[in-house]
Amino acid sequence: MRKILIATMIIACVFSAFACTKSNELSGLLQKLRDKDENVQKVAARELGKLADPNTVEPLIEVLKNKSLTGRKYAAYVLGKIKDPRSIAPLIVALDDVDTMASDYASWALKEIGEPAVGQLITALKNKVDNARIQAIKTLGKIADARAVEPLIAMLEDKNNYAIRCAVEALGKIGDARAVEPLLPKTRDGIKFIRRAAVEALGKIKDNRALMALTAAIDDKDEQVKQLAVDAINHINKMP
Repeated sequence: MRKILIATMIIACVFSAFACTKSNELSGLLQKLRDKDENVQKVAARELGKLADPNTVEPLIEVLKNKSLTGRKYAAYVLGKIKDPRSIAPLIVALDDVDTMASDYASWALKEIGEPAVGQLITALKNKVDNARIQAIKTLGKIADARAVEPLIAMLEDKNNYAIRCAVEALGKIGDARAVEPLLPKTRDGIKFIRRAAVEALGKIKDNRALMALTAAIDDKDEQVKQLAVDAINHINKMP
């Protein structure tokens, strides 16, 4: 009995020492993530990403608010590796980062988290700030969850033309047939980039209802729209 007790105590001490060592390692890496040297930050982010320890989520969320651009973007990167739902709301706030790169990292992280982030991203479509709204649209397109289809269709009437284009592209990535009818008028939009996106999206969705609009788009004044229309028709005609 005494031998069993001693063995249990030894095992407990080993585990305690291991936990302490790991805690110290995480603390050191988190500190390096705040370093002024970007190379130091990058190495720390890579190691934290490999560990993907949920215990670092809260400190990483704090780094998202850091004045250092590289610190913010690498914090978002690691949170994307950990995929903890606690980071969804702070990452959505980070979509409106003043720096495009940090905003893109936040979008990537939310895409990695995936389905659990969809609901809050849909809510973010109501954000009055253009960049935050656009990044939410793009991220929903990357996740490609069918729940986003109707909210993205509503974004086709956004006041920002780039947001409309991104919504069209996102609907194409999701590939849901509910988007076909709302996308048809966009093949005749006054802005060529929206027409291009609409024609390409309809080709990805592969629905026969789009054939008439795509045939008309072959006569578009924009050469790229013409070619995309031909490609889209070919995709649809190749359907089994």
